[in-house]
Amino acid sequence: MIVPVALLLLAGAIGAAIAAIVSTGGGSSEAVVTHTVAGPGGTTTVRQTVTHQTTASPPPPPAPTGNGRALNDQGYSRIQSGDYAGAVPLLQSAVQKLRGLGPGDPYEAYANYNLGYALYRLGQCGEAIPYLQRADQLEPQRHEPRQILKRAERC
Repeated sequence: MIVPVALLLLAGAIGAAIAAIVSTGGGSSEAVVTHTVAGPGGTTTVRQTVTHQTTASPPPPPAPTGNGRALNDQGYSRIQSGDYAGAVPLLQSAVQKLRGLGPGDPYEAYANYNLGYALYRLGQCGEAIPYLQRADQLEPQRHEPRQILKRAERC
């Protein structure tokens, strides 16, 4: 009867050691657990090394860098591959960097349209509208911003 109780205590101690390791954070942790177990033939010291591997959360993606045109092109590539969520931060940076270039530089209109389109595709219609309106304002001859704008206003 003493041996099952001792084994139960040993299992509890090992569980507590593992819990302590897990609570210390990421990386690889190692603990040595030593217990004395009483049995019919005397006492036995049980020594066990417990290693626990944890994985830390991946770091957030780096902030988009580059000039507005390059950021717009990168965002557009993401849109083409269907990664609308991945396109949004790139296009937001592109819009900020290209703001004020106006009709003389079509990239401001492209970035606004691309951001509006990505937001629309993500179901964020209300957020898409101002970008689509700005794209239409900058390039009134293009029909795409108006078409998506009408859809966004209805969703």
